[in-house]
Amino acid sequence: MEFNVQLSRQLLTASLICGAAFGVLYDILRLFRAFTKNGRVLLFVHDMLFCLLLSAAMCVLYYNYTGGRIRVYALLTACGALAVYRLTLGAFTARFAVRLHAWVARLRSAAARRAVTTASALKRKAFSKSERSRQLRGAKRGFGL
Repeated sequence: MEFNVQLSRQLLTASLICGAAFGVLYDILRLFRAFTKNGRVLLFVHDMLFCLLLSAAMCVLYYNYTGGRIRVYALLTACGALAVYRLTLGAFTARFAVRLHAWVARLRSAAARRAVTTASALKRKAFSKSERSRQLRGAKRGFGL
């Protein structure tokens, strides 16, 4: 059994990149989750999708760099890079997601208020028009006198 130091370094670098990339993927899933209804099923599906993709990526890395042998340092490096991303840039994107969600909620609320106001104005206008025509028809008959 031979140990290639160059491939070991490449595996370490690829694990770092993979961990950071999966941090970005987790943020994308978080943004998607922020704009959908909260539910345990959706959360479960997102978490399972994330875990399956991460495990598949690690399997591909192991296969390409070590011939399929599992190296614990590569897994720890990928998880560490993911954790570092989540604690640094991920914290900023989490705050951004909260602010973006609040802004979209305010925008949606304002649009709903405007739609209700417009519908109410149209309803009043239609009622006034029909009431006016009813009064004019009554005036032609002399108001029943």
